[in-house]
Amino acid sequence: MPAVSVQANPAADYLEPAMFRPAWLYWLSCRPAADLLPGRQHLDPVHMPPGTLPHTLLVDVLNRGERLRFRLIGSQLVQQAGRNLTGRFYDEAYVSQTLLEYVSGLYRTVVHQRCALYTENIAVPGWADQPRLVRRLMMPLANNGVDVDMVYCIQDYTPPMDHPTSDVTELRRVTL
Repeated sequence: MPAVSVQANPAADYLEPAMFRPAWLYWLSCRPAADLLPGRQHLDPVHMPPGTLPHTLLVDVLNRGERLRFRLIGSQLVQQAGRNLTGRFYDEAYVSQTLLEYVSGLYRTVVHQRCALYTENIAVPGWADQPRLVRRLMMPLANNGVDVDMVYCIQDYTPPMDHPTSDVTELRRVTL
């Protein structure tokens, strides 16, 4: 596979370097050509940045983002949630309709704009009883290089925090 040059993107400075920036650079390096998106076939767990696999989600995109299904859920995310949702649809997994609409909207942005998206929000995930800071980097994958059919996501939760919140409060959104 020919190496694809990585263009500097000042927005990437918002990515927390310990995990998200290396994952974004890895995703960029997987592109088969500068104008094509990588597909699932281009990802290799052996070459993923250290420490990211337990925080990885692969999400199937169905009907141009109208339906989302958990394809793979990293061990750290399963441990935090206390359940493995592999194979389940997002609308079956989320308790809060507001949080489901927010997260689904993020995926639709990634699908329709064909770009990576980094977000930080405070929410009470369905498996938690207190608000947490949720950081996620969502990167589109396209088997044919063009049509997004999966999203490669790195996600992290902070410990419980004291923060008054509605179902979800977005703190930052960065399109890459």
